Amino acid sequence: MNKLVVVPSKFNPYLSNFSDLFTKPGFVSFRYLTTAIAVCDNSKTVFSLHDTMANGNGEKKGRSSYSRFITDGHWDEDEKLRGKQIYSLKSLASKKAARYCSSLMIPTS
Repeated sequence: MNKLVVVPSKFNPYLSNFSDLFTKPGFVSFRYLTTAIAVCDNSKTVFSLHDTMANGNGEKKGRSSYSRFITDGHWDEDEKLRGKQIYSLKSLASKKAARYCSSLMIPTS
């Protein structure tokens, strides 16, 4: 079974787009749960996701904390979805702009 020691730094640019949608402690939970979902080999239950996180991780919270984050969190799913859609559109627009610039042989940097 894969064990999540830390959130890989490669994920941070993507996950940081959601930071303004959570409190600081909530964002830490979001980062670890999202990354655990990506690496968990088992069913995606709170128990399995928590078990995927390595015990030596200093930011790992108790299973009940993650369960409360999911079930009792004071956040709006629609707001999170809008944030994700805006990020996806920005990402898509920048990719199209980069392709367009490269097709015109215009340096992008």
